[in-house]
Amino acid sequence: MKPKRVFLSLSLATALLVSPGALTVIQAQESEEEDEFVLEDIVVTAEKREGKLQKTPLAISAVTGEMLIRSDINELYNLDKLIPDLRIDGEAGGSFTIASVRNVQTLDFTPIYETVTATHIDNVFLPRYVGLEGHFYDLERVEVLKGPQGTLYGRAATAGSINLITRKPMIGIFGGYGEVEYGRYDKMRVEGAINLPITENIAVRAAFRSIRHNAYNENGYGMDDDRGMRGSLLWEPNDRISLLMTADIVHIDRNDADTGIYFNSYGSLTATTPIDSPWDSSAFYNDADDAFHRADVWGFMAQYDQDLDFATVSLQYGHRAVRSHRLELVAGTFTAFDPVTTSASLVPGMRFSLDSFVPANSDSIEVRLLSKTAASEGDTWEWVVGANYLDDKGTELVHSFFVNFDARASNNTTALFGQATWSPFDRWHFTGGYRYSWDDKTMRSSTIEDYPDGVFPDTPVHSATAEYGEPSYRANISYDVSDDIMTYIQYARGQKVGNMETNREALPSEILDAYEWGFKSRFLNNRLQANLDAFYYEYKNYNQWFNGGWCISDANGDHFCDDANGDGQVDNDDMDPYVTGSVSPGGSESKGITLGLQWLMTVKSRLSANFAWQTSKYGNYDMKAAVLARWPGNDTVQQAGGSFDNLTDREFGGPNWRGNLGYTHTFYIGDTDTLNINGNLYYEGQGIDQIMFINTGKEYAMPGREAYWLGDISARYSSSYGMPAGMEWHVRVWCNNIWNSTDLASRTFSSTHPQFGDVYPDHSGTVTGTYVLPRTMGIAFGANW
Repeated sequence: MKPKRVFLSLSLATALLVSPGALTVIQAQESEEEDEFVLEDIVVTAEKREGKLQKTPLAISAVTGEMLIRSDINELYNLDKLIPDLRIDGEAGGSFTIASVRNVQTLDFTPIYETVTATHIDNVFLPRYVGLEGHFYDLERVEVLKGPQGTLYGRAATAGSINLITRKPMIGIFGGYGEVEYGRYDKMRVEGAINLPITENIAVRAAFRSIRHNAYNENGYGMDDDRGMRGSLLWEPNDRISLLMTADIVHIDRNDADTGIYFNSYGSLTATTPIDSPWDSSAFYNDADDAFHRADVWGFMAQYDQDLDFATVSLQYGHRAVRSHRLELVAGTFTAFDPVTTSASLVPGMRFSLDSFVPANSDSIEVRLLSKTAASEGDTWEWVVGANYLDDKGTELVHSFFVNFDARASNNTTALFGQATWSPFDRWHFTGGYRYSWDDKTMRSSTIEDYPDGVFPDTPVHSATAEYGEPSYRANISYDVSDDIMTYIQYARGQKVGNMETNREALPSEILDAYEWGFKSRFLNNRLQANLDAFYYEYKNYNQWFNGGWCISDANGDHFCDDANGDGQVDNDDMDPYVTGSVSPGGSESKGITLGLQWLMTVKSRLSANFAWQTSKYGNYDMKAAVLARWPGNDTVQQAGGSFDNLTDREFGGPNWRGNLGYTHTFYIGDTDTLNINGNLYYEGQGIDQIMFINTGKEYAMPGREAYWLGDISARYSSSYGMPAGMEWHVRVWCNNIWNSTDLASRTFSSTHPQFGDVYPDHSGTVTGTYVLPRTMGIAFGANW
């Protein structure tokens, strides 16, 4: 039976089970009567219109601003703690922030390349992730849409979409909040907002945040100093017209948050200098505070809405600008192997840096016409049509000892889109959507080979263009089993526009065919919410980054480098200069299930559970064949820093299992005070096995990183005692990683130096890893009015 049919059969067979999405439960209404408290509905804008989350036939996780505060989530990196099928990489020693949903990830990413998970602020597209962590304040909610969202959200939404919804000005209301927090590692966070009614139809809202903390170790890793401001104006001259304008600016100053290094050996190899130093990287890196990532990001959004009786017309303009400068320490030591004693040691002193500068600007315009009718409200039809234009320009200047280039990318996208839902029968809904995009891309670049003296000209010497035209579409059938139970099945196609390389080569677009089944339900008089979704993905043209070089000499014909320069050792001097870029070896497939439960046990207590299982493997995926097709006649090519093999049918991606458990209990004290206790457990499943000497007679597997649990706890005491009417004060204490666990967040085995030959004993090698973040704790004081 074909995989698609198996997937659909299994999905339908589980229809009586419960759950998806990491759905957020809003605080139950306080009541003395047990039969009056219920789960409150969350309103989302996933389909460009307001609708109830439980009535929207999509896999969505919605996290409210209150939940972010209660879980001490101040930036993008920690969002995946609450959403198990979302993965945010890049904080722990990574070069770039990368967001992936359901294991659909970017394997060939730089700041000027295409992403697969679209990010938005108030529906304005952000072409790159830089500075996104600085916007996690004064938020109404964060919506994470799973699966291809290209029909309505367009570019870069192959895996899904993350949309940050900020709090809007409220006409006729004076209000706001303020909070000051101090924590371990000298963490200091100050944030607040104020809402001011200017006239009877104009209001403004201003918000700000400053957050900083020292490094997690004496080396300087983990330092953070971010500041942000946002201002909004809302004008509603009558009940048919509204104009919303928002401007924001973010400054970040941080370095990689590598917290500690693990180094040892396995098999018959002996490590002469093993390292087991949680939250200390001095054995690998000294003076890490020399490294930094500084960026200034600013933007402006204006949205005009007008009621036309039969529909609402919306015109939205957005501008985003980035100025990013990163100095990254790529390595501080290297591993030396003695074939006589079969021992490995760390040799200090190998330290080099990668200096990159990224200025970028983007402008977008979208116009859409939205029907006043809505299927979720009992109407037969609902629809939206629109057009979108994006002009994005980004430059990446990179200087390091092995690669130097000046790449300037220009992307222009024009798109038309539409989606409609038809409900011809009671409880049945049929949805179809289509988007066609025309993409024009230009790459202008220079490399060090063009200018051996290392001085780049003001204008790159090479230029090339490429045109793409790709559709995205969606078909969805949903059925309301009852007023509180809904199921749906969906097919969607997503596409990521192909990247243009620094050598001006255009890669094919990546195409994702996604099949999904979902079940959303509430039981026990709206006190128990149980949701489930299952998916099967087929990915075509899954591009991957390549970084390597060629042997200058291979006299033995064994595909290993020889001592070409006669200095007595085989090293990088015996290889041609490195080449970097992307190749398109083939496709992949993924499948998974996500379960989410929310239960209001009593008027005072709430229990939640969210778990995701997912697995991915390559299809016909021969990296070496793809590289040789691009650089023919060089069969001595060697991969640096990654697998360079035929990966067909090999598993890849993160752990198969991730999840979280949460419990909240509220104590009512007198008539004015409440004490809210919140505890969460987070589970990271075992990493997938790492295959050594892949596709050779020596192939063997090493186990992935061990599974682990982490725990967080917080308490918030709030009171209106001594405050004017409508105001309250609060104090909040929190502790993350309460057991101060020293679990490995990553672990990598190395059995050979690929460019220098097979030098380690059989089934022996070295292992390196990094640790989870250490225990942090703090106290916050604030007020709301």
